[in-house]
Amino acid sequence: MSPGGEKTHDDILEALVKFFNIKDLTPKKLKFKSQNWYWFAYFDGPLKLPKNPRGSVKFTIKVVLTDPYKYSVTGNKNTAISDQVSVVNNGTADTPLIVEARAIKPSSYFMITKNDEDYFMVGDDEVTKEVKDYMPPVYHSEFRDFKGWTKMITEDIPSNDLGGKVGGDFVISNLGEGYKATNFPDAKGWVGAGTKRGLPKAMTDFQITYKCIVEQKGKGAGRTAQHIYDSDGKLLASIGYENKYHDRKIGHIVVTLYNQKGDPKKIYDYQNKPVMYNKDRIVVYMRLRRVGNKFSVKTWKFDHIKDPDRRKPIDVDEKEWIDGGKFLSAPSFYHSYLQCKIYWL
Repeated sequence: MSPGGEKTHDDILEALVKFFNIKDLTPKKLKFKSQNWYWFAYFDGPLKLPKNPRGSVKFTIKVVLTDPYKYSVTGNKNTAISDQVSVVNNGTADTPLIVEARAIKPSSYFMITKNDEDYFMVGDDEVTKEVKDYMPPVYHSEFRDFKGWTKMITEDIPSNDLGGKVGGDFVISNLGEGYKATNFPDAKGWVGAGTKRGLPKAMTDFQITYKCIVEQKGKGAGRTAQHIYDSDGKLLASIGYENKYHDRKIGHIVVTLYNQKGDPKKIYDYQNKPVMYNKDRIVVYMRLRRVGNKFSVKTWKFDHIKDPDRRKPIDVDEKEWIDGGKFLSAPSFYHSYLQCKIYWL
């Protein structure tokens, strides 16, 4: 307990009082090494020691539990993918909740209830008030058909991070919720298919969420991305997923902004964690939000084989970037979708 040779009665007593912090009656966590729970307790005296201690010294200390409950070392986390989530406390102690809420579709209010009793609500009550949509969707597609999309034949996408040569075709994937590139043109480097469409209006502030399904059972390089343009057809932003290795399953998510001169600014580059490498099929969600000069990126991934309903993400990441120098100022007007494989010809 205290190095430096033989200790006197007072030396040992002082060290014990300091170690157990006996003078401070503030509750402390008391945990046994073999258990995954702890008590809240404080230590009390008196400590009785031999006046002339020799060798090993035995003593007794009083442990006072501040309550009869055992507390888990690790907390529980439950993610709501649909409209609601249930929380159950299997213990006997009242447990505080930390709630992080973000609507995945336009919602007028957020509410926490206990059984049928209203417990907490923020927002507008749609029963008695006219609901205002604070973030109306401009466009939504699950890529289940080609309606409204125009095939890109010669307009190659000049992005080093997520660009490529277009000219191929798209078909609806066998999962029924995305496009799959086929009939790749003969070319060198990143080659694939692209499609584009305009938006109903130009937007300075916007939010775009892009989803892709990544097949990892077979090896091979590939990239897929969503590109945002201004009204003059200049590239503003790219958000997408890429694996540039032929023999490894090491993908990463990239978000890049472009100014009016076409200069790139990569604001996000997040590589898959090793836990993702052994998944045969993953679903990747990427969201880019712009409000003023603040850009927010959030990404989350699911194991599509074990969790087809996407209820529990296996990897979530967030990052913000402030455009202090007004790198990007033009509003977005239309976007395109690109899917490529790499060919060395």
